[in-house]
Amino acid sequence: MKKWVVLAVAMTMVAGAQAKEKGKAKGGSTASVTKAAFMETQKKKMEAAGVAFDQAKVEAAFATQDKNGDGVLTADEQTPAKGKHKGKKK
Repeated sequence: MKKWVVLAVAMTMVAGAQAKEKGKAKGGSTASVTKAAFMETQKKKMEAAGVAFDQAKVEAAFATQDKNGDGVLTADEQTPAKGKHKGKKK
C-alpha cells in the first residue's frame, strides 16, 4: 500500500513539474489570467456560493488588479487572496 502512495505522489510531482516547464517553454507565465477567464471563474464561484453575479463589481476588481491595463493579470499583479492568511504576522 505504501508503495502505491509513494508512486502516486511521485507521479503528481513529475506532472506538476512538466506542466510548469511547458508553460515556460511557451514563453508565458503559467499564472497569467485573461479578463475573460477571470470573469468566468468569478461567475462560477459566485453561482456556487449562491451569490448573484455582479459583472460591474467583478470588472472593477479586475481593473484594480490589472496595474498596466493590458487585460491580463500576471502573477505579480494578482491579489494573493489564497496566501493572504498564510504565515503572515501582524
